[in-house]
Amino acid sequence: RNSRDLSPSSSSPAVSPAPSAKTLTVGPLEVSVKIVLQVQSRGSREYDGVFDAFSKIIKRDGIAGLWKGNLVAIMRIAPYNAVKFLAAEKYRPYFAKEGKLSPLARLVCGASAGITAVAATYPLDVIKTRLTVQTADNKLYNGVFDAFFKIWKNEGFSKLYSGFPT
Repeated sequence: RNSRDLSPSSSSPAVSPAPSAKTLTVGPLEVSVKIVLQVQSRGSREYDGVFDAFSKIIKRDGIAGLWKGNLVAIMRIAPYNAVKFLAAEKYRPYFAKEGKLSPLARLVCGASAGITAVAATYPLDVIKTRLTVQTADNKLYNGVFDAFFKIWKNEGFSKLYSGFPT
């Protein structure tokens, strides 16, 4: 069977394990440290770089603080890949000529599928950021679902898309 003939149900399980493992291992750098460095303002720089952020997160929140927001990052992987795969399959006929995609059509089809997947899973990125930047002293959310419903109830559904598209 040709790999291009894979159905969504037969290939979906294959798209999650590797990114999930990556998120678990490099999560402290990619999720926690990167996000706290990105959200700090220029006027009040709490962190002087990667190593400073790493050590301050551990000091403030313990070693587990390095994995804040990682559950959401992992939860986002499967839906993101599934939406991207399904969208690419749905968009393919619109870009194909005589059943084939040119390199440019493949690029546009893939980019369109990626945009669709980002739009579908963007609320999880907002929640990931909120969970990552909250501190033990200023805890607003008690997990993914609590954050989702509190943001929706207190700030409106559109806040789940704040910053979109960036």
